[in-house]
Amino acid sequence: MTTSSFAKVALVKDDYALVINKGSRDGVKAGDIFTIFRIGDEIIDPENNESLGYLEEVLAKVSATHVQEKMTTVISVDFDSEPGRTEIKKISKSNTMTLIGAIAGLGPQEVTTTIPGDKRRKRVVNVRIGDCVSKAR
Repeated sequence: MTTSSFAKVALVKDDYALVINKGSRDGVKAGDIFTIFRIGDEIIDPENNESLGYLEEVLAKVSATHVQEKMTTVISVDFDSEPGRTEIKKISKSNTMTLIGAIAGLGPQEVTTTIPGDKRRKRVVNVRIGDCVSKAR
């Protein structure tokens, strides 16, 4: 079984950060993007019964944040967004203007504002020591 693995996960620090076993001496730079994956089942071509190789189960995309000589700390680069919300405000200058506007069919003005939801870094889940790491393609 061969893989396109560049490195391995050496430590799972928390739900967002990992340490891989490659660093500056291996050409890693801050900001480099990596894919964390696990080798899955061998896939057999149903037409000719030949092996297509092993399925790579992608677990996370991460970015190098702290590069040392032999290891690198990486964090998740994916984000989840909470749904945004819409606020509707009725604006009127005065009661007199509202009465005049009501007679003229103009009534109070409505202002709609959309407030985007917060972005939260995705947790890195199901990653274990020894999982494979490749430079993002």
